[in-house]
Amino acid sequence: MNRLFGWWWNTSLGGKVVIFSSLLVLAAVAVLTLVSIEREQSSFHAQLEAQADLLLEALALNMRDPLYKLQVSEMDEMVKIVGDNKSITQLSVYDSKGFLLVDSDQELPIAALSPDPVGARLVNSESGQMMHEWQTGRLLAGRPVTIGNQNVGAVAVGLSTQPLDERVATLTFQSVLIALIIIAVGLGLAIILTRQVTRPLEGLTQAAAQMAEGKHDTHVEVQSKDEVGQLAAAFNQMADRVKQRETDLKDLAAGLDQMVKQRTAQLEQQNNDLTLARKQAEEATQIKSQFLATISHELRTPLNSIMGFSQLLLLGAAGDLNEKQADRIERILKSGQELLSLINDLLDLSRIEAGRAEIIRKPFAVKTWAHEITHQLESLAQQKSLAFESSVDPGLPETLIGDPDRLRQVAVNLLGNAIKFTERGKVSFRIEKQSVDSWVMIVSDTGIGIAPHAQKFIFDEFRQVDSSPQREYGGTGLGLSIVRNLVVLMGGEVSVHSKVGEGSVFTAQFPLLTEAVSQV
Repeated sequence: MNRLFGWWWNTSLGGKVVIFSSLLVLAAVAVLTLVSIEREQSSFHAQLEAQADLLLEALALNMRDPLYKLQVSEMDEMVKIVGDNKSITQLSVYDSKGFLLVDSDQELPIAALSPDPVGARLVNSESGQMMHEWQTGRLLAGRPVTIGNQNVGAVAVGLSTQPLDERVATLTFQSVLIALIIIAVGLGLAIILTRQVTRPLEGLTQAAAQMAEGKHDTHVEVQSKDEVGQLAAAFNQMADRVKQRETDLKDLAAGLDQMVKQRTAQLEQQNNDLTLARKQAEEATQIKSQFLATISHELRTPLNSIMGFSQLLLLGAAGDLNEKQADRIERILKSGQELLSLINDLLDLSRIEAGRAEIIRKPFAVKTWAHEITHQLESLAQQKSLAFESSVDPGLPETLIGDPDRLRQVAVNLLGNAIKFTERGKVSFRIEKQSVDSWVMIVSDTGIGIAPHAQKFIFDEFRQVDSSPQREYGGTGLGLSIVRNLVVLMGGEVSVHSKVGEGSVFTAQFPLLTEAVSQV
């Protein structure tokens, strides 16, 4: 410390000025570096959040149908395609309960045993709400995926902050390099000035004293003029470089701000377009549902009259009928019953889409319920000479909590299809306990089967495997759609496994609720 103090005391005035100026420049460089890093971070954060929001909007739109239908393979394929981007560190898809379905870090779909904390937070958030969470080395962003007012799942994406780290490292390296240059130049100039400028300054002092004594003809040859000029030029060079650096950073910040503003305007416009499209779709769906409900009611009124009069005629209310007349009236009655079934399907679909379908939870005896369904449909199988098997898992509780009427509608639709599309062999109806909190309804047949491409849309409204006018089997394509919607409303899910020519297996999974659980 004493040596340093002595060196500073013995340093010439020019050396002290050079050292002090160097310290000021170092302080200015440090301040500008900190400001630049702060601007880089702020701009990058805003840009990365906007990029994440845009990516999540696109993912939510593309994941909506696969999540609603729980098509895990399609979601996994989409995640692998998007996850190839090196800037994406994570891409996850969650179901409506927050369970992790697909993750970009996993090669195969995930069978999660408990909800993921991030997934649970996203699916329980408000519709369309974005989540931004800055973590070490990345931004974790997510949002729920909605259909109508219902969250059917969520997506989350992690974006790397490596570009920001590289920018900050580059800026820091440049600043440290400039600081080292300034220190080296300052120390060198201080040493040079200490050794070489002192003599010219002493001569100048002597000349000034002589001038004070009145010797005006005293001349001093300033030998340090070139060195001082070079020092001033070097300082000006450094000042110009610092100023140019600051100008470049301002231009970069202005460009980033403009880019963010443009991207924000684009996102706002896209959001407005999506909002308008959603409103139009909701209005169209509401109008369609109202029309279906109205027309279904209007059709059922005269149809009930036709069926009622047909039954009266068959009972002989208008006199005895010959065989030909009775056959024709029975055809009228059968056609009316088929038409009434179609109208009821349309009415059920309109109620479900309008959100007016009610699910009643009450206790019911599983074996009695299954026996009634078997008794109802076994005769249809016998008419086609099909074997009909029915079983109830003894491990199930005797009484469950649920909507027996809606469950019967699901079972009748699945069994009716199985019998209709099976010409020989058997139809099986099984009720089994799947786990401690779920049970399944399994309907299998040895019928014509379903092609792989048709399994993707078989649960859609008005879609049939064979939609040609010459199709062998009738129907409107509403039965399986109603099944899927009812199963989802009851908190479950339905799936199909089928091979052409070998038959099909439909599995409907439901929450296992007992009387004890319902009282909690």
